[in-house]
Amino acid sequence: DCELILICWLDQQETAIHDHSGQKCWVNIVKGVFEETIFKDEESLDKQNTRTLKEGQSTFLTDDLGLHTLKNNSGELAMTLHLYSKPIIECNVYNEETGERHGKKLENDLDLATNDEMGNELRQFLKLSDNLLKDEIENPMSKRIPANMLKKELDIALNDAPLSDGEYYELLNKVVLATPKTSSKLFFNQLFGGRQPKAILGDLLAVMLNNSMYTYKVSGVQVGIEMEIVDTVNEMIGYGKNSGGTFPTGGSMSNFNAMLMARDWKDKESNTKGITEKLVAYTSKECHYSVDKNAAFVGLGRANVRKIDTDETGKMKVTALKDAIEEDIQKGNTPFFVNATAGTTVLGAFDPFNEIADVVKEFGLWMHIDGAYSGAAIFSEKYKFLLSGIEKSDSFSFNPHKMLGIPMTCSLLLVKDKEHLYTSFSNNATYLYQTDEDEYNLGKISFQCGRRNDALKMWTLWKSVGTQGLEKIVDNQFFLAEIARKYVESHPDYTLYSFKDSISICFNYKDIPADELCTRMYEDDKLMVGYGRFNEDEFIRLVTVNASNTEAEILNLFKVIESYG
Repeated sequence: DCELILICWLDQQETAIHDHSGQKCWVNIVKGVFEETIFKDEESLDKQNTRTLKEGQSTFLTDDLGLHTLKNNSGELAMTLHLYSKPIIECNVYNEETGERHGKKLENDLDLATNDEMGNELRQFLKLSDNLLKDEIENPMSKRIPANMLKKELDIALNDAPLSDGEYYELLNKVVLATPKTSSKLFFNQLFGGRQPKAILGDLLAVMLNNSMYTYKVSGVQVGIEMEIVDTVNEMIGYGKNSGGTFPTGGSMSNFNAMLMARDWKDKESNTKGITEKLVAYTSKECHYSVDKNAAFVGLGRANVRKIDTDETGKMKVTALKDAIEEDIQKGNTPFFVNATAGTTVLGAFDPFNEIADVVKEFGLWMHIDGAYSGAAIFSEKYKFLLSGIEKSDSFSFNPHKMLGIPMTCSLLLVKDKEHLYTSFSNNATYLYQTDEDEYNLGKISFQCGRRNDALKMWTLWKSVGTQGLEKIVDNQFFLAEIARKYVESHPDYTLYSFKDSISICFNYKDIPADELCTRMYEDDKLMVGYGRFNEDEFIRLVTVNASNTEAEILNLFKVIESYG
C-alpha cells in the first residue's frame, strides 16, 4: 500500500513548510542539490536544522520529528523520489509569518497507474524529450545521415503490419536523436534557433486543445488571446484604433497577404473580375525571395516586380525607387506596392522607412514592411529606432519564431486599416459562421479556413516574462552580435562584410571559401552555420538569433572555425 512519487523541480523551486499527515516519508535526491530546512513543531515553527542534500543522499521524516521544506539549489532542473508508507492524499501547509495552516490536496502531474492511452503517450513524450535534452548536451550536433542513406539508416518506410510498442518507441527515439538539433548551442545556420520553454508549453497546449481559429464558437478564449496580441502590437507600432491583424503560416504567407490586400486596394475589381490594370511592385535587391513568388500568386507576374538597388550597407536606395516608379508611370503602368525590409536575409539591413514612406505618399502606393527576420526589434527600447517610420506603413509583418525564439511557425501580420482584411479574405459560409459577431470570427480576416493556434505560444511567453522579458531576449541577440563583430574586427585572419545594428555577422576566415568551410564543418558534425552573398562577395553568415546562447558559445564558434585553418 505504499506510494512512490517522482517529482521534477525547476531551479530555485521551493516547497512551503509542510507535514506528511502522520506518515513516514523517505526522500531520495535523484538529481541535483537541495536545501532541507526542518522545523521543530507547528506551534513555534522554529528552525531546528538546515542541511544540504546531494545526489544519491536521502532524508527521512515523520510528523513527530518535525516539519520541513525542500528547495532546489542545483542551478538547473532537478528530480527527487518520494516514498510514503501509504498513499498520500493531502498534507498541511504552514505560513511561516502568520503561523496559519491549511490542508492541501495533492495531485500528481501524471498518474503512473493509469492505463489510459493518452496518458501513456504523454509519458512516452516526456521520456523522448528527456532523451533529446540529454543528448543535446552530450552531442550538440546530430550525426549527419547522407540523404541517399536515409532509408538504410532508419526504418522510415510505411508498412502494412504494425510495429510492437517496444519497436515503435525505440524507432521514435532513433528518429528524434537523428534529427538536426536546431536548439543546440552549435546551431547558427538559419534565422531561428534555441528554445523558450514558456512558449513551448503554449505550443504543446495548443496541440492538446486542437482548436481551429476560424470561429469563436470552436476557439472561444483563444480568439481573445489572438486579438489581444494583435491589438497590443498595433498599439506599440502606432497603427491606431482601426487596425487589425492575423497569424499567417509564416513570413512568406504574411508577405503574400500584404501584396494581395494592396492589389485589391489599388485595383478595386481585381478580386471579382481579375486584374484590370498593369500593376507593378517594388522591392530591394536584398529582399526575401517570397516577393517574386507572391507576385506570381496574385496574378501580377514575376516580371512586374522591380528590384531596386541598395547602398553599400544593403539598404534600399530611395532615389532609385522614385526613379523606377516615375519610369513605370511614363510607360502607362500602375505602381501599387512597395515592399520594404526590416532585416534583410543576408546582411540584416533595415531599409530607410521614413524616406520610403515619403515616396509612397507622393505616388499613392501601399507600403509593406517585411520584418520577418528582425521586426521584433519593436520590443526593444534600445533598438526600436531601427524601425523608425513604421507607423507610416500600411502593413507590417514579423516572425516571433525568429528573434523571440517561439516554436515554428509563428508569424504576425498587422494592417493599419482592418477593412482591407475583410475586403480581401472574407467570404460568407453559413455552414461555418453561425454565431457571434464577425470581429470574433477570425476566419473572415484570414487566408485560411482551418488554421492552427499559433497565438497561444506567443501569449504564454509574453504573459510569463512581460514586455520587459521580450526586450531582454531581443537585446541579448544584439549583444551577442556585437561580441562576434568585435572578434572579427580584432583578428587579422578575418574579413568583415556586415555592419552594426544587425544580428547578422558576415565574414570570411583566411582565404578559405565560405561554402567549402561551412560544408566541411557540417559534414564533420562540428557545427551548423550558413553562407551568403552580397554583390560579388560570398561569406559566412553567422546569426545570433539563439537568445539562450552566451559569449562562450560565440567564442567557441570562432575556435571551431580556426581549427580548419
